[in-house]
Amino acid sequence: MSVIPGIHPDNLPRRRKSEVPILDIRFPRRVTSVHQIEVTSRCNLRCPYCIHPKMERPKQDMELHVFDQALKHVAHYVAGGTQHDLNLSGTGEPTMHPMFPLMLRMAREVMGPDRKIIFPTNGVGYDFDLVKALAVHRPAVWVSKHRPEKAGIAREWWRAVGCLEGESEDPTANSNDWAGQVDWHISHQFALPCMWLRQGMVFVESTGEIAACCLDGDGGMRVGSVWDAVGSLRNQPGPLCKDCHQVVGVRGLADLDDQAVDAETGAARRKLPVVT
Repeated sequence: MSVIPGIHPDNLPRRRKSEVPILDIRFPRRVTSVHQIEVTSRCNLRCPYCIHPKMERPKQDMELHVFDQALKHVAHYVAGGTQHDLNLSGTGEPTMHPMFPLMLRMAREVMGPDRKIIFPTNGVGYDFDLVKALAVHRPAVWVSKHRPEKAGIAREWWRAVGCLEGESEDPTANSNDWAGQVDWHISHQFALPCMWLRQGMVFVESTGEIAACCLDGDGGMRVGSVWDAVGSLRNQPGPLCKDCHQVVGVRGLADLDDQAVDAETGAARRKLPVVT
């Protein structure tokens, strides 16, 4: 399923790669927000256009103490005024986590009453009682149409409780090949700037490892961990950037060195020249 629901080609300017504004950013750059926390990397579907069926990373529920530690990083960015929303999803179906209602409550306490908490759902495997329990914390929910016979009912449930943010048609209208990891067409006929590296966002995997973006299928994009000191997180390009449909658009990016291995995290990394 989509982990960045709601971004639709019709809502974005059509630009060639060369038309994406070039930014002067030093990598590794300071992180400004935790865009997503993958509360679970388990899923109840096996969609061919998703990385999940072939994903090498562990498929597991995030442990509660790991989630709590991730929220400490979120709280730091909330206090600094750079964390404006939070997505509680990744490559799995978030409602499968047995403690998801508690996790949503914890996230709301950190994010405060006005910041948006988002998650997508395929509508499979739960009932209206769960919807009502989650609705108390006012999430913004995107319903995917992967299973129409389930999505239609789920859409009505979320609309009834006032939490329906929208519907996702990513496999057709907003499709990509997960930076070359999946054999699927790319519907974007324009340059899509990479929000992760350009804006300083990161993705927390279900294990507590932190990746440069949400497309990380094998752990090669990791840049840290939730156990790193709060406020110390940095982001930088990784191996998937070369084949990604999103454009980093940073001066000097074409001069990337050969893939290297970070001595601290063991993750595959690419080194950038310092931008002056």
